[in-house]
Amino acid sequence: MEFYGALVKSATCRKFVNVSKGQIKINTDYVAEHLELNEFKNPNRNGFSAQAQKHFELPTQEAQYIDAASLNLDD
Repeated sequence: MEFYGALVKSATCRKFVNVSKGQIKINTDYVAEHLELNEFKNPNRNGFSAQAQKHFELPTQEAQYIDAASLNLDD
């Protein structure tokens, strides 16, 4: 557990998770602040895993696909 906690801390920010006594706990308040800031750059909330969306109650976005035929690229 300590290894995974250290891995998350080195990949993100030391304040995102707390590791103590073999348990990893997400610092939800701190992460929520960063998610609010992220919304300015990523208003559609793209790129979050299903687990993160569920844990932080992020709105899910359905993938929108563009039909290449509608772009008239062959002309």
